[in-house]
Formats: sequence, C-alpha cells, structure tokens
Amino acid sequence: SPSRAALLTGRAPYKTGVYDFLSKRTGSMHLEKGERTIASLLRNAGFATAHLGKWHLSRSEHGAPPEHFGFDFSNSSYVTASQLLPAF
Repeated sequence: SPSRAALLTGRAPYKTGVYDFLSKRTGSMHLEKGERTIASLLRNAGFATAHLGKWHLSRSEHGAPPEHFGFDFSNSSYVTASQLLPAF
C-alpha cells in the first residue's frame, strides 16, 4: 500500500496517509482525500484513465474510491490479481 500511494502521488508514503499495508488491523488508514494523483493530472489534461486490480489505498468505510483520485473507471477490487484473472 505505501508504494502504491507513492507511485500515484509522487510523495513519500507517510505524507499521503498510507504508511503501512492495509489490513484489518490498520484501522482507518487511507490515502488522504486531498492528495493529487497522476491519474487526476492526466484526466485534467484530457486523457481517459482507468484503475484495474487491487486498490488497497482505502476501505469502503474510510477514505475514498479510485474515482475520487482521477480514475474514470475502476473495477474497485480489493482482491489479488491472481483472483481476478485465470492462471496462465
């Protein structure tokens, strides 16, 4: 989760609100709603954006979904990629 936050925002994970992997024990930790992401910058420049795969930057009761952070489409998955796609 911290590396996802850093990749999307360009900031150190602890500044984004995500400082550890999300699990049932991490409570309300989530990507802060005010964070600007590469997806929001691209969408504002006229690009279509999509998020596919694990989100792991918020939970339904905490934070915001991928669409809030600039993604036009998201499968909003909280499962691993291996569960989304059949094995090769």
